[in-house]
Amino acid sequence: GDKQAVLTFAPDTETLTIAVGLSSVSAENARLNSVAEVPELDFDAVHARAAALWREALGDIVVEGGSRDEMVNF
Repeated sequence: GDKQAVLTFAPDTETLTIAVGLSSVSAENARLNSVAEVPELDFDAVHARAAALWREALGDIVVEGGSRDEMVNF
């Protein structure tokens, strides 16, 4: 729906770390999904884990034929 949130932080706040969970079922499921998928609020750790998962998932793909641009685009 048309839900909004307005957040106010202390003027000296320099860093803000947030987590967002999604669920089509309920707000509680969204919270549980967030904790299950990203248990730590550490950007570098999350980034490293995501990069490793992508390397693993895409590592077995073999692309043949096409131009270099087409292979890069793939």
